[in-house]
This record gives sequence, C-alpha cells and structure tokens, in this order.
Amino acid sequence: MRRDASRRLYTFIFNSNNLLAFCKGLSANLCVTVAFLRGMHVSTITLLLLNFTLAAYLTGVIWTVQLVVYPAFAEVAPERFAGFHGRHSTRISWVVLGPMVAELGLAAWLAWQGRATLGAAGWVGLALVVAIWAATFFVSVPFHNRLGQHGYSYVAIDGLVRTNWLRTVLWTVRLALLGWLLTQQLGG
Repeated sequence: MRRDASRRLYTFIFNSNNLLAFCKGLSANLCVTVAFLRGMHVSTITLLLLNFTLAAYLTGVIWTVQLVVYPAFAEVAPERFAGFHGRHSTRISWVVLGPMVAELGLAAWLAWQGRATLGAAGWVGLALVVAIWAATFFVSVPFHNRLGQHGYSYVAIDGLVRTNWLRTVLWTVRLALLGWLLTQQLGG
C-alpha cells in the first residue's frame, strides 16, 4: 500500500500538468515554515553547516546517479525495464525528495539571514538550488515520464544521462560555494 501511495504521489508531483500546483503548495508551505521559524534565532554558521551538509549529501547522490545509476538504465532488458524504472522512481523519491525540499528551505533562510554577512553569495546559493529544481522538473522529469510511459528507450536514457550533467555541475558548484563560505566565516 505504501508503495502505491508513494508512486501516486511521485506521478502526481512529477506530472508536468501538476507542477505549478505543486510549486504553489510548496511555496505556501515554505512561507508557513519561515513564519514559524522567524522567531527562532539560528546562527549563520549553523545555517551554513546545515546547507553544506545537505549539499554534500545531494552532491554525492547526484554523482552516483550520473556515473552509476543512469548509465545502468541502458543495461536493463527492455522487457524488464518498465518494472525496473517504476521501482527506481519510487525508491529514489524517498532518497532525494525530502532533502531537496529541506535544501530549498534552508537555502532561502540562509540567503535572507545572511544578506548582511554573506552578501550576494547567499543569494547565488539560493539561485543554484532554484536552477537545480528547474532542471529537475523541466528536463529530467520529462525524460523519466517518457521512460515510465513508453518503457525502454535508448534515446531517452541517453538524453537523461547527457542532460543530468547540468544538475551534477550545479550541485557541485553549490557545494564548493558553501565550502568557501564556511572557510570565510570560520576565519580560514
């Protein structure tokens, strides 16, 4: 039952027709979260560490996906691909969806709170996260939808591997930026 529910959620969220509704709901949730947390004081260093930790995790995941997972799609037998891709989509959602949402919220919080001490770098970090989300929903998800609807397609798999480099580079740059900001804030 949980698998069916998560598959329905994944299909709903990543269906391009529902993307705008999802983003509106997500932004509303972020606004509620920010309003709730507004009264809490968390140091900029703590926010940097939280952002760095999530970026390191997601950067590790995206490099693994880029170099191992997506290329392996081409090695799955076409008659087994639909089931394989469905299981992959469900399982990877549990690995990345929560951390990505947390990263978006923490990046916004860091950009806002750090505007005086971090300057434009905090906003650049947030812009990188927004670019990652845009690449995910407008580039990667359509390839996954095609694979989910039509099954094995070497062209779609190759497109997924090639275009995923954008997310891989963006997350790597974000991790480097946050590492640099941490060293600057810690007096390095």
